[in-house]
Amino acid sequence: MKFSKNNAKFVRSLQLKKYRDKFNNFVAEGDKICKEILTNRQLKLKACFVSTAWQAAHPDLLSLYKDIYSVVSPTQMKQLSALRTPPEVLIVAEQQDWSFSALNLDSKWSLYLDGIQDPGNLGTILRIADWFGWAAVFCSADTTDLYNPKVVQSTMGAILRVPVLKVPLEEVKTRHNEISIYAAAMDGENVFRLSEAHPGILVIGNEGQGIRSETRAQIDRKIHIPKGPSAGAESLNAAVACGILCATLNQY
Repeated sequence: MKFSKNNAKFVRSLQLKKYRDKFNNFVAEGDKICKEILTNRQLKLKACFVSTAWQAAHPDLLSLYKDIYSVVSPTQMKQLSALRTPPEVLIVAEQQDWSFSALNLDSKWSLYLDGIQDPGNLGTILRIADWFGWAAVFCSADTTDLYNPKVVQSTMGAILRVPVLKVPLEEVKTRHNEISIYAAAMDGENVFRLSEAHPGILVIGNEGQGIRSETRAQIDRKIHIPKGPSAGAESLNAAVACGILCATLNQY
């Protein structure tokens, strides 16, 4: 894909979920995430737009993509980018299609996100799952879109390594009926005092509403992070709570 006004319009349209879904494409912007995509080589790329300086700095990397990359001017990059400060590199790629068959749920922990809405939270949670080597992140249908540009940016490359599937928790449990479902809940056991825990799925609820009733029906065990003796905060941010729970459960 070369630069043109029509192609710039197409790239900008991918900022909206309905067009990402329609074309099964998404946009990645910026040096780190784009270098990871180009190095990883597992995504099918539709276009790669680079500045003259970025081309000069990465000749070996770009040599693998001679058929799809093109050099654009700062003005042209501004027409392609949704960022306030246009990047030196921008990629259009096909969305990944992860499947259950590739997942190792029996011996590794996984996450289930029940209506997470904030793109920054989703991106951070994917980085947490990537850091601890968890098997997968499952999401309810109303969890924010994985390919929202803010999610893509905040994953810092984890989007390439962590399988993410939008599927009801009931279906996950049906496919793996021996797996244990844990949930972050204020009325749960103190996570720091668990005598034992076996790898399963940890449910993280919506930022404001928590875990919905139909998801609660699938839960086997509730856990919580205790407050300090002089704590004043009503709750923890969903991604922060997820990080603490993942770090603790990863010991089992």
